[in-house]
Amino acid sequence: MKTRTITTVALNSALSLIFLYILSVAPTMRIALCAVIVVMAALTVVRCGKKTGTAQYAVTAILAFILIPDKYFVGFYALFLGHYAVCKSLIESLNKLWLEWVLKLILINVCILIAVVLLKFIADVVLEGLMYVWVAFNIVFVVLDLALTVLIDFFVKRLRFL
Repeated sequence: MKTRTITTVALNSALSLIFLYILSVAPTMRIALCAVIVVMAALTVVRCGKKTGTAQYAVTAILAFILIPDKYFVGFYALFLGHYAVCKSLIESLNKLWLEWVLKLILINVCILIAVVLLKFIADVVLEGLMYVWVAFNIVFVVLDLALTVLIDFFVKRLRFL
């Protein structure tokens, strides 16, 4: 691995951990912090590749489970946010827009199903209004994906950052 790649992973993992900690203690700006974490992971994938993005996800998830006291947001990161940049890159390499959206929606809905099952059987939590949560999560996901695409395009084409 190049020094630049290792530095990128280390810095983005450290920043992700800081934002995850802030996410676990701050009562506001949670959606914005989640979006920042996803953007940092996406920039790592675009700049250094899918393997490096996967390494950053693994390092950040393991360290977050060890260091962050509120495991709820760490689980949210591990289940929804951390792997999405790599999955988005893999799915968008198909170059068929309708298939990409179908696969992305299947991915997010499988993650929602896993979260519901984990909440039910591990934490014994019953979600009231699950249908509303499911619809809202899908809407937020589509907006996040579109915004992430625009941001990645901006960084690559306009700033020549990567």
